[in-house]
Parts: sequence; C-alpha cells; structure tokens
Amino acid sequence: MDYEFRQILLAVTIDIEHFAKIQLLDKLEQRGEDGYSIVSSFLESNDRCNKDGSVSYYVKTEIDRGKSGCYTNDLVARYPSYDYPVWVFMELIPFGTFNQFVQFVAGKYSDKKLRNSFYRLQSVKSLRNACGHNNCILDDMKSGRPSYQVSYDVKNALRAAGFSETTLKTKMSNERLQQISTALYLHHSSASDGVVAAKGDQLRYIVKRMYRNIEYYEKNDVVKSSFSFFKQVIDAWFFNDD
Repeated sequence: MDYEFRQILLAVTIDIEHFAKIQLLDKLEQRGEDGYSIVSSFLESNDRCNKDGSVSYYVKTEIDRGKSGCYTNDLVARYPSYDYPVWVFMELIPFGTFNQFVQFVAGKYSDKKLRNSFYRLQSVKSLRNACGHNNCILDDMKSGRPSYQVSYDVKNALRAAGFSETTLKTKMSNERLQQISTALYLHHSSASDGVVAAKGDQLRYIVKRMYRNIEYYEKNDVVKSSFSFFKQVIDAWFFNDD
C-alpha cells in the first residue's frame, strides 16, 4: 500500500512541476521578458567567488552534466555559451534548481504570490525526493513538530474541505501529511481538468486500498484518522468525468 501510494504521489509531483513551468512561462511573457536575459541574470546570480579567487558555477555545472545524457545532449550542445532561452533552460535543470529560479523571478518582480509558490514547491520537492528514493510514507503519521508551518492557502483550502481547526492542528503538525496535503492542493488547483480527473481515479483507488483491511488498524487511532484525512481531502479536491 505504501509503495502504491508513493508511485501515485511521485506522478502527482511530476505533474506539479510541469504545470508550474507553464505558469512561470506565462508570467514571464506577461512581464514582457525576451526569454534570454532572465536566464542570463539568474546564472550570474549563481556564480560564486571562492576564497582563492576562483569562481564556482553551480547551475552551469549541473547543466554540463547533461552533455552525456541522450535526452539533453543536443540541447546543451546547441547553446555552447549558456545563452539559453527560458523555455530551453527549464528543460535542462532539475526540480530544485527550477524552484530557485522561481524564487529569483519572484524577487526580481517583488511578486508575493510567486514567492509563496516557491515555498509550496519546496515542500513538493521534499515529497518528490522521498517518493523517488522509495522512502516509506505511511510509517509515521502521528503529531509532531514540523520544520515549517503549512501555507495559509493550503490550510484555508482544507478548512473549506470541512476539516475542523482541531483536526488541522493535529494533522498539519505532521510534516509528511503537510507535504502530501500541499502537493494534492497544488495539483488540483494548477493541473488541467483532465489530469486532475485521471489522478483522482488513481487516488480514489489508493483510498479503497487503505480501507480494504481497515479492521487491521482497529486499535490504531493514528492510522485510522490519517486514512480518513486522506479520503476527505481526495473526495473534496479530485473528481472524474462521470
């Protein structure tokens, strides 16, 4: 069950990255960006001068790794001086660097909404890394002390889904549930209707899987309440074409 949930959540995070890139491209177009200067400025901002006088090019080094990859080598070779248009640049950088780019653009335009998006995407990145490395997701769902507070938008959407303040305080104190909630919120609010509906079918399957042997957890209130939490979130935020 944990494995199947991880596979679905990994796909959810990949969808989020895709639609976040589309939204950022739209925002840059609205701002009148030419597609090249914003990338050049970002790359310059990531150059680091070392104590010995040398310069470290972190993002450029990341991109250079793509020279040996069959999916990116042609793109890297086409722009030997790192003079990338933004739509190519986004194809060459990992999710974490894309998030840094979002933060950079937010700072350039003093865009509060985009800055908030960066923090939510950082949460999604943590979940994506956990799923990608096959870390267990469901083995710790008890209350705790998260490193960060869940964003206001996510918490407000959970309120609208019918959760009480007591439930929110308990569930959002668990960093895993916080990250999963953030990912599901971003997916249902940013992906296309068809993609949301398709993922909704998969998520409803995993809910049925959780309840298949619910009697196993009769004496475990943390597991039962967490499964109930997932079900309510998925019922509220996802849908199908029927």
